Amino acid sequence: MKKLLVFTDLDGSLLDHNDYSWQAARPALQALEENGFPVIYTSSKTSAEILELRQETGNQHPFISENGAVANIPGMYFSDTCIRGEYSSTPDSFLFGRAHAEIISLLNRLRHEHNYSFHGFYDMELDELIELTDLDRRQALNAVLRKATEPLLWKDTEEALISFKEHVENEGLLVTSGGRFLHVMSDVNKGNTVKWMAQRYQQAEPETDWVIVCIGDSVNDVPMLEVADRPVFILNPATKQPDVSFIANLVQTRLPGPAGWNEAMLAMVNELLQENYHE
Repeated sequence: MKKLLVFTDLDGSLLDHNDYSWQAARPALQALEENGFPVIYTSSKTSAEILELRQETGNQHPFISENGAVANIPGMYFSDTCIRGEYSSTPDSFLFGRAHAEIISLLNRLRHEHNYSFHGFYDMELDELIELTDLDRRQALNAVLRKATEPLLWKDTEEALISFKEHVENEGLLVTSGGRFLHVMSDVNKGNTVKWMAQRYQQAEPETDWVIVCIGDSVNDVPMLEVADRPVFILNPATKQPDVSFIANLVQTRLPGPAGWNEAMLAMVNELLQENYHE
């Protein structure tokens, strides 16, 4: 039997780019849950931020945070007790790459040695972060609870940024663009962690033919779109769209955000149910 295993980006994909609402995707989320197709939130957000969204949306599945640097699995999720709902809602976290404290130590050293001008989340007062991100106080507190990545606001020249990236990469880390902020992290990505998580599902249900669906709207989603059986690229007119023309079997939505998400996933659920019925 085939089952969908859905990995989805949040901001601009499942969540509306402007108001962060997910309500337009409610019908598809319900259809996926009713048919036993897990939805794994896969985002640059922290684990604390995603835990709050999981509670709001009723999602009880594993999730991937900080651009693939952290995988989170509810206790006992991949055991028989999961069927009876006896697993813990507090997830076990699996860290890929260096811990946040090590990254902060490196950033402080590079700033001291090269006089770079940037402002990391760890530098900011809470009120400054709220003003920059439009998050409320609770959301801002969740955003700084990082385990393996550090966002920063670059305040130096483009030339200095090139030099900064080289120094960071020489230390075995990466600088990625996440829109307004740069993210400093280990050489990991959503794609690698999606593959790791999918293997856990396959081990737990070896008789299931899992169809990996990955949904995203920006450049940091490309690595997971590349590993998907059925990649879905969400229209986002508010941001510069990466080149995704090379990705095989790509579905590109007509509508942005959760409306596009809903349309694409309802179609995919119906298609798979028909396919299973005729087998």
